[in-house]
Amino acid sequence: MKRFGANDRSTLIMFRGTKEVGRVNAVTDSKEIQALLDKGL
Repeated sequence: MKRFGANDRSTLIMFRGTKEVGRVNAVTDSKEIQALLDKGL
């Protein structure tokens, strides 16, 4: 967790290759998660 700067809450991190392109913390709303996933496509 420390490597990516994630905290104790659920953290979803999207990467494109080795570059971080998005991050959300403590999100359970499917639309917000889908928006993050769309960034990685």
